[in-house]
Amino acid sequence: FKDATVFDCFLSLFGGFAWFLGITRKEAIKVIAGVAVATACIPPLCTAGYGLANMNWEYFFGGLYFYLINCVFIGVGTWILSIVLGYQRYYLEKDNSMNKSASVLVTVLSVLAVLPSLFFTIKKWKDENLKQRADNYIKRIQEKNPEIAILNYKSFEKDHKKYLDITILNDSTFIPKHELLQHDLLVKGINLIWHYSKNSAETNQLKYLQSQINALRLQLDNQKNQNIRIEKGKK
Repeated sequence: FKDATVFDCFLSLFGGFAWFLGITRKEAIKVIAGVAVATACIPPLCTAGYGLANMNWEYFFGGLYFYLINCVFIGVGTWILSIVLGYQRYYLEKDNSMNKSASVLVTVLSVLAVLPSLFFTIKKWKDENLKQRADNYIKRIQEKNPEIAILNYKSFEKDHKKYLDITILNDSTFIPKHELLQHDLLVKGINLIWHYSKNSAETNQLKYLQSQINALRLQLDNQKNQNIRIEKGKK
């Protein structure tokens, strides 16, 4: 609840429609409408409170903006449906100039509230696109080089450049740095950052498995060389 998109604005608008229809019906429906509005407004406030308590301003302002668009568009949805269903017919006929001013005010507030969400929508789409490309690339690495044990990876954008930070379990003796850099050619438009896992973070079990892998690789290389010598001897 810290990255509100334009779809959340539409969701709040339809929430306003549902809320207004609920309060014009039976008592049980009113309770449902109240719960629906509460569940739309409380989580963003919790996010803002969490951000304020931890001095995390991204969560604070993101949650606050999410709460703002919920309030604004629930109100706008209620206002629109009250006109459509004829609940404001008396006021519309009584003072036309005031209704025009109210319409302008509601329109301006709606536009101002939705503008930041357009930015967040584009940003979220780019982040999801980058994450999908990163996932596909990691899958290709694991298919082409199963000996590379990828511990974790993270995609991000900085200074208008895309990066993929990859941490592998193997050490530099098993997978040299120059072999890792060769994989950079498999992906375009993303800068790769390779890391070996820190020795201080490895457990004895992981070290034992690494030594077994190294020994198995050496054994396979020796077997391969021996087979080549046998083939040459037969010729």
